[in-house]
Amino acid sequence: MYKRLVILLGLFVLLTSCNKNYPWFRWGFYTIVPDRDLYDVSFSDSSHGWAVGDDGIILGYDGDEWRVSVDTLWHQGTSCSYLSCVVALDSDNVWAGGTRVLLHYDGGRWEKVIEGDFVIEDMEFYGDEYGFAGGREGESGYALEYRDGEWKEITAPPEYIWSVSVVGDGEVWVSTGKMDTCYVYRYNKGEWDRSELPDGYTVFALEFTSKGEGWGFEWDGVVMHYQDGEWEFWDSLYVMFWNADFLDRGHGIATGIGHICQYKDGWRVVYFPSSMFGVDYIDPDNVWIVGIGGMLMFGIPEDIEGEWREKGIDDRRGIIEGLR
Repeated sequence: MYKRLVILLGLFVLLTSCNKNYPWFRWGFYTIVPDRDLYDVSFSDSSHGWAVGDDGIILGYDGDEWRVSVDTLWHQGTSCSYLSCVVALDSDNVWAGGTRVLLHYDGGRWEKVIEGDFVIEDMEFYGDEYGFAGGREGESGYALEYRDGEWKEITAPPEYIWSVSVVGDGEVWVSTGKMDTCYVYRYNKGEWDRSELPDGYTVFALEFTSKGEGWGFEWDGVVMHYQDGEWEFWDSLYVMFWNADFLDRGHGIATGIGHICQYKDGWRVVYFPSSMFGVDYIDPDNVWIVGIGGMLMFGIPEDIEGEWREKGIDDRRGIIEGLR
C-alpha cells in the first residue's frame, strides 16, 4: 500500500456525482493494535474483511468487530517485517503479500504459498482467475502472475514496482522506480511497454477505473489523469499521496501522509494529523481505511451538513460526527 499514536481532529467525505447521489460519511475508528501500523485493507463484501501490516500482523473482520487472526509471522518461522497488501476475493479466498512471503487463506487457516528474498508491495486480481503481484527483489523489479490456480514469476520492469492496477486478464498497469523518480508501464499478454508521461511528471500510485481511464498520483501531490491513450496533468493538491481506490469512474478516495482526498467530479482534500495508507471503497455505503497506529477507519453514511468534530469514546475508538 506504508508509523505512532493517532489524534483525529476532523474529517468528512462527500461522495456524489452528477448522476448518483451517494451519501456523506461520518467516520468511526478502531485502534485495537496501536503498536502496529496497518498498510492495506480488503473486503470481499461488507461483512468480511482483512487488514495487514507490521510484523506480518493480520486482522480479520466478521461484520461486527475486528480480531487479530495472525499476530506475527515471525512466530511461524517467516522473517516477515511487514505485509503490505491483501486481496479478499471471497470470505474463504484471500491473498496477502509483503516481505519474503506470499500467503493464502482458504477459510480455515493462512498458508505460505511462496517464500523468498523478495518484497511484494501491491497486488490486484481480475475476478478470481487472474492476479498480478509486484514489488522488488534486491535492486530490481519483481513480478508474479496468477493464472490457472498457480503463481509464476515473470519478467518485471528494471525498477521497483510500487503500485499495481489490473484492468483485464493479462492486462496490468504498474508504477515503478523510487518515490521522486517513478515511471508507468503497461503489461499486456506478456509484453511490457513504458507509458509516456508529460515532461517533469512522475506517478507513484495509480488506479484505473477501466482499460481506457485511470489516475496517477505523484508523491508530492500532483494528480495525473489518463484517457484516450494519454496522460495529462489534472491538479496539484500539495499533499503526499500513498494509495487510491475507486468505486467507479466518478467516485474515489486517495490516502496519504496527513490527509484523505475524495473525488466527486473534482478532488477535495481533508487534512488531519495522521497518515492513512490502505483503502477499500467497497460500495456506496461502505468504505474502510487503515493507517498509522493500527487505525481502522470506517465510513458511516449519513446526510449531515455543518460542523464536524471528533467525539472520542475512549483511547481506542471513537466517532467523528457531524452536527446539524
